[in-house]
Amino acid sequence: MWRFIKQLVLGLLLGLFLLMAFVFGYFYFNQDKIVQLVVDEVNRNVNAQIDVHDVSMSFWERFPLASIKFQDVTIHNAKSFGQKTAQNLLVTEYLYFDLDLKTLISDKPQIRRLSVGPGELNLLVDKQNKPNYFIAKSDESGGGEFELGNLEIKGLKVNYTDFGSGIKQTFDVKSADISAIIGEEEKLFDVNVSIENPTFVPVKYIFFEDYGFVGHITLTNENIMNWYGIVNFDGVEIENKGSYAIGTSSLALEVSPFLVDDDLAIKLFKSIDIPIKPNKLSLNVNKLLLQASSQSVYLNASYLLDGSFDINKEFNSIDLNNKGIIVWDNNNLQINVQKLNASYANSNLGFVGEFNSRNTNISGKLNFHVELNDFEEYLNQYKIENPKGILDGNFQIENHNTLNNKNFNIRKGEVGLTNLALNLTDNHLNIEDVQSLLYFSDDEIIVEELKGIINKNDVEFNGTTKGLQQYLFSGGVLSISGDVFSNEFYLSDFLYASPESKSGTIKLGEKLNMDMDVIVKDLRNNNFIGSNLSLKLDKKGHKLNFKNFDINTSGGHLSGNGVFLEQDNGEWYTTISANIDQIEIGTFFAQMNDFGQNYIVSDNLKGQLTASISSDFVFNPQFKVKTESIYLDADVEVVDGELINYKALEELSDFISVDELNHIKFNTLKNRISIHDNKIVIPQMQIQSSAIDIGVVGEHYFNDNIDYQISVGLTDVLFGKIPRKLRKDSKRRKNKKLTLFVDITGNINDPKISLSKISREKVIDTEKETNTKKKFDIEFDDI
Repeated sequence: MWRFIKQLVLGLLLGLFLLMAFVFGYFYFNQDKIVQLVVDEVNRNVNAQIDVHDVSMSFWERFPLASIKFQDVTIHNAKSFGQKTAQNLLVTEYLYFDLDLKTLISDKPQIRRLSVGPGELNLLVDKQNKPNYFIAKSDESGGGEFELGNLEIKGLKVNYTDFGSGIKQTFDVKSADISAIIGEEEKLFDVNVSIENPTFVPVKYIFFEDYGFVGHITLTNENIMNWYGIVNFDGVEIENKGSYAIGTSSLALEVSPFLVDDDLAIKLFKSIDIPIKPNKLSLNVNKLLLQASSQSVYLNASYLLDGSFDINKEFNSIDLNNKGIIVWDNNNLQINVQKLNASYANSNLGFVGEFNSRNTNISGKLNFHVELNDFEEYLNQYKIENPKGILDGNFQIENHNTLNNKNFNIRKGEVGLTNLALNLTDNHLNIEDVQSLLYFSDDEIIVEELKGIINKNDVEFNGTTKGLQQYLFSGGVLSISGDVFSNEFYLSDFLYASPESKSGTIKLGEKLNMDMDVIVKDLRNNNFIGSNLSLKLDKKGHKLNFKNFDINTSGGHLSGNGVFLEQDNGEWYTTISANIDQIEIGTFFAQMNDFGQNYIVSDNLKGQLTASISSDFVFNPQFKVKTESIYLDADVEVVDGELINYKALEELSDFISVDELNHIKFNTLKNRISIHDNKIVIPQMQIQSSAIDIGVVGEHYFNDNIDYQISVGLTDVLFGKIPRKLRKDSKRRKNKKLTLFVDITGNINDPKISLSKISREKVIDTEKETNTKKKFDIEFDDI
């Protein structure tokens, strides 16, 4: 039995061997015939010149298929192609024609597979829209249907040139398997291709190693290519279908829903030249339609975006969830934002609206919860420091030219402020603990019961503002109008951003306009105390007007008007006209720190002061008066006055009893006093009392140099103190009292006393009449 089986197996093997020997022997001895049959088959179906360096046949190289190898092949352009060019359709190292062994014994062998080796394929279209690649005879001469079982390509560089439109593209085919039926009316392809380095994708968007397509392609005689299949980008598979008109370069594409994973989405987003960089990102495209030609592009895509982003250097890890529709129509991008939620640190916002790139317009509804300290680094660049507090609100926004404009035009909305605080360093304004409700309408903000602390002063405000966004972010003009109220206001704290260091005063600048009615119950400035202040404040540009100011102070009343001009160097050019009504003069001097001098101080004075004052002067950047700038005229009346321990009169102790001079009382004193050029000018002034008459005339300089003449009327009791030899130089007044004239000159701390024979009835201020005021960067006449 075993012997029989062994003989059977050996017989079968021997038979198989003899059969193979017969087949290969037949092929070997008939290979020239077979090669010629293949060449004839190719020539029968191809209408183009083919140059081949060598043709050979192999039975083993691509077994189980026999193969005909064309070595160093050049396929010339189709005969119908009319463009003169040195480029040929195909130049390759080899072409393999793999044959079905069963058909080799016939006169019509079947080509089961065509393999194209490394080389260059040039797909060209001439100016008459005729391609160079329609080389099958069925295209022009009706050679019938040509079936290609399988086309295999490896390492082929593909160049596409349209001489009519000037379009040029290239890509490298890493590998491809194509089955085709080349008919008279159309060419049908089943394709599996992988390419790389495509020039039809801009360099900055080439972030895939492989581009692949698996599907079906139909190419008609009208040069229209239709397809459906799956595109593969580094493993991301996207179903799509479309058509492409070669002659007009028109494309229509429809893409099925697909998900872009984190890595690919980040690559896509980073390719966009904007200062927004993703950390993690997923993109779900629900629909994508694309229509494109050399003249226009239309894209419609719905999407869902979820991720985390960094914007510039100020904002890290902004979480974003966005759903919408993107439409690109002839370079006009429109985004319909159906939902957008973004959160950063403890802040968040939501938006529903539209963006249009034609006029870079953005519009929609915005709601937000903002904690200002989350945005400190961003606000610092606008010189807004130490931001704190919470903003909750919603806006209806619309803004044009968004890319070049940092402001949003808020059509309407409202914002609640809770414990808001910030420091406007350019203006030296510290704002703290602000509570308010703001209503927005176009460019106007209605402020309802704003309460807060400005430079350590409690302030309440009701009114409107215009241009706040432009003022903060783009140097526009801010206009404020309304009512201001404060229970207690310390002017020194308001004027200084840092009262302890006095490093800088408030700066209003020309970009802030104001029209406000101000009421302050209790006003203080260093030692000054006033109550029930009311005034009309008006500011435009550099000019600040205080109209109808009215305040109670020092037991009396002060009213008037003032104008302040802010100079480029930080100084304030000031003019004031004021009326003083029955102010207690000693208290007023004390509250005003004796006006910065010590020759006559609050302890020296008592009485009720009434005056009419007109003055010009300059505040330096620390809001101190520059004494050399003072120009003042005052009509003064003091009632029930007292002059106590006045140092200048004490110097007369050699002539008059000191007791009489230490405390002088008088009913009424009237005079006109002027200040200019660092001095006080006192015309003839009479202080009359029952005990002694004193006249004063002269000048007192701010450096404490003096030039006075004091005339004294003596009672008979005191007359004996004057040396007899001087009595003849004295002068009798109408009241029959003897008058003594004493000149006091030099410095107040070391005066020179002398008797004078000449009475100076008054001072003629010729210097004031000839001198002009100091000129400033900005004058009142400039406004």
